[in-house]
Amino acid sequence: MSNQFNPVFHVEHDIAPALLPAKILRNDNEALQAAHELAQVARRQAAQRDRERALPWDEIELFTRSGLGSISVPKQYGGPEVSFATIAEVFRIISAADPALGQIPQNQFGILQLLSLTATDDQQAVIFRSVGRRAHRQRRPRARQQRHPDLEGAHHAQRRRLSPER
Repeated sequence: MSNQFNPVFHVEHDIAPALLPAKILRNDNEALQAAHELAQVARRQAAQRDRERALPWDEIELFTRSGLGSISVPKQYGGPEVSFATIAEVFRIISAADPALGQIPQNQFGILQLLSLTATDDQQAVIFRSVGRRAHRQRRPRARQQRHPDLEGAHHAQRRRLSPER
């Protein structure tokens, strides 16, 4: 087997703190407004992150804190249950500003839709309510990156660089 490409991870570990509370959005208009606000922030360093092959950790946290992570949660479980057209527009707005940020949370929305079709009522109640809440998670190591001023002092771990061994 060839050793032409042996990736080496350059990681300066940091500890990610407990997640901050997320805003609760109530309707399609609030979801679109939150998407535009996030896009303005994400656009600032998107090209640099792309050049450096860095994941948008801070922007993912802002996505969640803005309430966008729960826009597909049914109303009966405390979510806004926005239309599919609004969900698509939210991702269009965000992806235009930062394609990586637009792509990362899409799997969550697919899984939530699958659960809405296949999970029992009890399972849906537990899962959908947990999406709307920000429970504390265990601290875990992540790589360090310059922090976003929009995180208002929150300390977040950020990225891993992958580079070929030289």
